Amino acid sequence: MVSTQEIQDLKSRVNIVDIIGDYLPLTKAGRHYLGLCPFHGEKTPSFNVNQEKQFYHCFGCGKSGDVYRFVEEIDGIPFMEAVTKVARFIGETIEVVSSIQGQPQRPSEEADLIALHEEAAIFYQAILLTSTMGTEALAYLESRGLSREDIEYFGIGLAPDRGSYLYDRVIQKFNFGEERYLDSGLFHIEQNKLVDSFYNRIMFPLTNVKGQVIGFSGRIFGDSSDQQAKYKNSRRTKIFNKSFEFYHLDQALPHLKKAKEVYLMEGFMDVIAAYRAGVKNAIATMGTALTAEHVQRLRAYQPAVVLAYDGDDAGQAAIEKSIQELKGFSVEVVRFAQGMDPDEYLQAHSPEDLRTCLQETRMDAIEFLMDYYRPSHLQGVQAQLAYVEKLLPFIAALPTDLLREVYTRKLSQEATAFDVAQLEQMLGQVRVQLAAGAPQQVQLPSFEMRVQLPKSRLTNTEQQLLHRLIHHSNLLNEFRFLENFHFVEKDHEHLYQLLLEKGQVTSQDLDQESEEINHLWYQILELNLPPQIGDEEIEQLVRTQELEKNRLRSKEIAQSIQAASQIGRHDQAVLDLNELIAQKRKME
Repeated sequence: MVSTQEIQDLKSRVNIVDIIGDYLPLTKAGRHYLGLCPFHGEKTPSFNVNQEKQFYHCFGCGKSGDVYRFVEEIDGIPFMEAVTKVARFIGETIEVVSSIQGQPQRPSEEADLIALHEEAAIFYQAILLTSTMGTEALAYLESRGLSREDIEYFGIGLAPDRGSYLYDRVIQKFNFGEERYLDSGLFHIEQNKLVDSFYNRIMFPLTNVKGQVIGFSGRIFGDSSDQQAKYKNSRRTKIFNKSFEFYHLDQALPHLKKAKEVYLMEGFMDVIAAYRAGVKNAIATMGTALTAEHVQRLRAYQPAVVLAYDGDDAGQAAIEKSIQELKGFSVEVVRFAQGMDPDEYLQAHSPEDLRTCLQETRMDAIEFLMDYYRPSHLQGVQAQLAYVEKLLPFIAALPTDLLREVYTRKLSQEATAFDVAQLEQMLGQVRVQLAAGAPQQVQLPSFEMRVQLPKSRLTNTEQQLLHRLIHHSNLLNEFRFLENFHFVEKDHEHLYQLLLEKGQVTSQDLDQESEEINHLWYQILELNLPPQIGDEEIEQLVRTQELEKNRLRSKEIAQSIQAASQIGRHDQAVLDLNELIAQKRKME
């Protein structure tokens, strides 16, 4: 098992700038590096990476941490997996064994559910590829152009006839209670017994970013009833939320990062078609429209987005809605002829044709919207005004003056009732409204802005004292023998007790703490103090803290006196007054 010291030593050998820079562009600004925060939407960089002290902090949303916490947050993986991944960044290997004092940990509920889904995926694919029950489904997939290699790469399988085939398989391997099986969504109760929820469907496994199976989508085929829904997805569980996950993201991620762009599609077969055409950075939403959660997840990788939705009316409407959701991204659109989707396009043409279509027949999002919003009759002034009002917020949000000018002139050629000067004046008004936060058709993704309020004298004093205790172990040892010493502010006291307990707070320790404690820890580390403790510095800090503590107590007593007097409790008011006098004498 890897030790705490090995984890700390590894951190000392890596450069946080190099690792974060692999996920998002960073620009040197003085001694630090700046970038757009991957954890919330923003146009102005507020994500700060401190190379000297090896941590990051976002002044917009307040996220802070070291290299391990960044990898944990950005990839959605546990701490020890983040350690392993950081090691791989510098070409090292760390063997991680999940244990506490040598004893194996009991698997979590999430681990149980993932184990069930992984076993189900193996079972479904075995049914498809090695049993007579899979003959018809396999022939159907082959008729759609899928090779055995494609089927194995995407883990496609088959859920057999109605019954308990899967359940009978998994109970031989796992000893879970009935509740756990029901929580997985793979089974339900029918006639007082557990049976499989999926049957007679081609099964597409849905994976998380680590490649673990967390859900399924089952597709009807052959002579299945027309009354059945074409796709049936796993219900929401503790490990699966279709409004957050993307199909094929785990496999597409390396290609997405290399190309710095991602193809966003509607269906699983569309992604598979793109893969067959040699386009490996394609993903799809899982039977749902693009959500704010999807967009926030994509923001972590900061790719350009290419929308390659179905060519029918519903697909075009979905493109329009997605462009609104993807505010702040560079967006292009692929439009398929004759209402086709990518899979249908591949059926009618060759893989090379589909690849060319995806890579070379794109249009800017604004061009798409100009065509999509254009009414069939654009002669009247009212129709032109409505058309202009729909488009101006999108033009106003463009990143450069040159782009805004180009599209304003293009718009003036469409809406001939308005000249360029009039459109520029209207555009200026829209930009002012956007800057002021007025509601428009296009809404920016919301996030909670962390307002930096001025620190009180007590806060400054306690944080400086904590900084010294963190960096000077001999001082911490002296404080162990101070009777009745404590920090006034709750989070400061929490960190102090953690220091007393651990001696040195490690990345693993911080991983167990709240976001607020992590934010405080790195806020303290960022204090620009000289390395050596000044003469009488600690004594002065302790005196100042005591003074501020007494001032707080005096204020509380004064408020108590006022409250007691207002409700006629004069005896209590007199007692509080005596305490206040004693408190004032203590402060003199």
